[in-house]
Amino acid sequence: MNNLKKIRNERNMTQCEVAQALNISQSAYSFYEKGRNEPNVQILLALSKIFDVSIDYLLGNTNFAKNELIIPEERKEGVQLLINLPEMNYQNILGQMIAYAKICGLQ
Repeated sequence: MNNLKKIRNERNMTQCEVAQALNISQSAYSFYEKGRNEPNVQILLALSKIFDVSIDYLLGNTNFAKNELIIPEERKEGVQLLINLPEMNYQNILGQMIAYAKICGLQ
């Protein structure tokens, strides 16, 4: 739980405030930050909602706070074009992309 204290500080929250939101004691929350105890699934889900981050980020499995798609700058124009397509055209292009990916062994 390496990220807990960092995230809490970034949100300008005290341990007491987070503990109250979780309906646990401040000392119980403190143990999570110090790595003395591991939160259960319900606490992880609640922390994820409180801090608006993914559970993977809380656990230190990723450096990305949310499950965000990172699009390289040189591909953003193409992605924006896909986003702006009418649904029927989008589905057609998506089908072609999936077929091409299969041919190339990418899927």
